Amino acid sequence: MEAKPEIREKYPQVISSIPKENLVYIDESGIEMSICKNRV
Repeated sequence: MEAKPEIREKYPQVISSIPKENLVYIDESGIEMSICKNRV
C-alpha cells in the first residue's frame, strides 16, 4: 500500500516524535520492514 505524498512528507516528523522503542509497526509505507530487520 502506497502512502500519499503528503502523508509521506509528514512521516519523518511523526516518527521523530515517537520513542524508538515504540516505533515497531507503521502501516503506511513499509517502514515497519526496516524496523523489524533492525530488531532481529
